[in-house]
This record gives sequence, C-alpha cells and structure tokens, in this order.
Amino acid sequence: MRVLLISVGDEILRHPEGAVAERLRSYARRAGSITQVTYSPAAHRCQAMCWGDEPGGRPHPGLLPDGEGARPCSDRLWSIPTRSGTRVMYVADAIRIGHSILRRDRFDLIETQDPVMAGVAGLILGRMHRVPVVIGCHHEYTTSKAWITESLRNRVESSIARGTITRADGVRAVSRRVAEGARELGVASERVGVASVPIDARMYARGRDETPARRGWSESPARESSRRVLFAGRVERQKDVPAIIRAVAGISGARLDVVGAGSQLRACRALAESLGVSDRVAFHGAVVPADLSDFYWTCDVFTTPSLYEGYGRVFAEAAIHGAPSVGTRVGGIVDIVDDSNGVLVAPGDPDALRVSLRSFLDDPARATAVGQNAWRRGIERFNPESDVERIVTFWSHIATLGCRT
Repeated sequence: MRVLLISVGDEILRHPEGAVAERLRSYARRAGSITQVTYSPAAHRCQAMCWGDEPGGRPHPGLLPDGEGARPCSDRLWSIPTRSGTRVMYVADAIRIGHSILRRDRFDLIETQDPVMAGVAGLILGRMHRVPVVIGCHHEYTTSKAWITESLRNRVESSIARGTITRADGVRAVSRRVAEGARELGVASERVGVASVPIDARMYARGRDETPARRGWSESPARESSRRVLFAGRVERQKDVPAIIRAVAGISGARLDVVGAGSQLRACRALAESLGVSDRVAFHGAVVPADLSDFYWTCDVFTTPSLYEGYGRVFAEAAIHGAPSVGTRVGGIVDIVDDSNGVLVAPGDPDALRVSLRSFLDDPARATAVGQNAWRRGIERFNPESDVERIVTFWSHIATLGCRT
C-alpha cells in the first residue's frame, strides 16, 4: 500500500534519526511505502529526506525533480518539506507538492495529521485525484468545550475541523472520546477507527526490560518513598501545572519534578516562589527520551491534570515504567487510567489532586502495588508494534472501502 501523509511539523527533517522518524519508518515498513509532505518554514532550510528498509539505517538527501515532488525510488519513506514562507501559505504549498506527486504515481490513501490545515489540503488532493482521505484526529477538536472556548483561534479551528471530518472518507481517532465526536457529527461507524500514536519503541523496550530492577521491586526491605511527584509534558495552560504546584505545596515533604518546556514556565516558577515551595519544585526543561525514563523510574506518582486531552500518551509511558498515575476525567486519559493503575479526578480541582497524590505518597506499599499492575498491563496494552498494526490495518480498511462520493 502506498500512503501520502500531509503533516504539519518538520521534526522528522530537523531530527532525522529521532523518535518521529523511527515511528514513521515503522508505519512505512508495515504499510509498504509512505511519502510525507510536511509543513516546514522556509527559514529552516530543510531538505527532502528518504529512509531505506534496513533497521536503524541513516537517512539520505532526496532529489526533487523540478523542485516539486519525490522521485520514485526503492526507499520506504520520503519526507518532503513545503518550505513555506508563512504558515498561512502551507495549505497552498502542500496542495501544489501533493498534486505533483499524485499526478505521477498512484497512491492508495491520503492521511492528514490534523483536521485543520492538513485536513483541508488532504481533502482537496483526495477529491482532485480520487484517492480516499483519512483525517487523523489527535485532539478533541469538536467535543471539548474547555478547548473550544479558550480562544478565537480554537473556535475557528473547531469549525474547520467539523467541515473536514464530515467530508472525510475515514477518521482515525487517538481515543474513544475523539472517535465518539466523529460519530456524533454523522461519520459512519465503519469509517471511524481508534488507533493511538505509538510510544517510542526504544522507551518501550527500556520500560519492559529494566523497570523491575530500576524500581527495586525484588529488594528486601522495600525501598522507602522519596515522596516525589512527576509531571512530564508541555508547560501550557492545558496541562494545569499550577494545580500540581498548589497540591504539592499542601503535602508535607513532597517534591515535584517538572519535565518539559512551554509558555507557562515563568508563571509556574513564580507560583512556586509565592507559595514558598521553590526548594521543592524543580524545573528541568525538555529532556531526551532516555533521560525521561530515569524521571519516570524515580517518581513515586505521576500526574498531568489536563483540562482537555485528546489521548495522553505520557500516562502510557508512566505505566510501562511502573509509576501509578493521577489523571483527570477528560478525553483520552480515561482510556488509559483507571482504578487498576491510578486515580482519576475532576479537572481544575487542586484539592482533589492533592488528596489523590497524597494517597500514594503516604502509602508506599499501595503505590508499589498499583505501579506493578500498571507495568504488567502497560507492557501488553502499549506495545508500539500493536499500535502500528492497528493504524495500518485501518488505513487498509478505508482504502478498500474507497471514497464516499
């Protein structure tokens, strides 16, 4: 199967041997061949790249005939930057490059990374060339009132998403709640699939193979709790890091590690200072996956009290590292966290968050038991190879169904 991906980020080109590149290569190996057209600012000066079949192989520059599309070759994965002057120009650039590719070679499917700009470009290309289009939905574009009412831009994007989702030939949702949103808009159930983005394969292997030893589960006596809470993710309003800081401030001896960067970082530092807990809250910035594993292993409980969340992959990562989680009852988090591996609380409630975090910090035996259960189940549930299989199987299903009209 040949798949054309319309994407909105050029991380694969800026980090061609990173986790995103490896994930797309795993899709390509399973599907057959993938060509990606991805938004990239002209200032990044990214070059097209292609990856071969060999595991761990290094990417090499791709040659673009006439500066447009990808030259056919034996490589499994191509990634082509739009080199757009502005983000607004991305849609036109993606359509231009995609049209050049599709008029030369036959593709079985188009998937878009989101239902907004990429969705518009993908639908236009699909209709021009009679190729089925799958809209990828990684977020609650149409169902989360908390997100939609947050800004005018979000309201506009939600409106665009409604239009592209209802016109798509298939919708790949990352969680059950996102899938329900598509069905609520009238998309037939047979054209809606739930397939989350796989976690990093190398992180999964570390969690699977090293967690029991790194957490000292076989040691006697058991390790004492370090009363350490972990947050990992973007430090943005959505993640409600201030709620964690307030919760930790009310728990004697608790310490918080904030791993990630974002626009709310300065405000969070100021809040920790004002609450007198700056010595108990450490801000580490963004880290590489190997270092993130160390943070997961050393925490006693993990939390990300999101106000809205399409999926919540960090909870899957915490599980495979044996950490119990405290999450919120929103979006895809409820697909991952339940009574067997953690606790769910209402969003925007620091008091409830404090009580739940403390229940693990004050009872190390419970934290260990829940963490062990999270690890055992997580190794089965979050195997990246299984997630890749689900994604490619859904692609094949929609390609077989064909265009709706």
